[in-house]
Amino acid sequence: MSRIHHHHCIHRWLAPAAIALAVLLLPSVAAAQKAPPQDTSPQALFARIDTNSDGKVSKEEATRMPSVATRWEELDKNKDGSLSREEFVAGFRT
Repeated sequence: MSRIHHHHCIHRWLAPAAIALAVLLLPSVAAAQKAPPQDTSPQALFARIDTNSDGKVSKEEATRMPSVATRWEELDKNKDGSLSREEFVAGFRT
């Protein structure tokens, strides 16, 4: 087999092989770039809803989470107008 013929044969299969490899690897690359799943524990939800990081959830902040806003009177056990971390977490147990 001549060197030119051998070179042509390599190019004949190299491009399709490279395309096939790219197609096979694309889904795994895309999966690796997806955001990690969000923590949905009550503590993590409290941290996300407490937008000003003052350690309590105001009625205004609660509007970001309708399931909290609609249960406000029930969750605000001490009726101080805000939810402490303890009140918030306890609300997930009920």
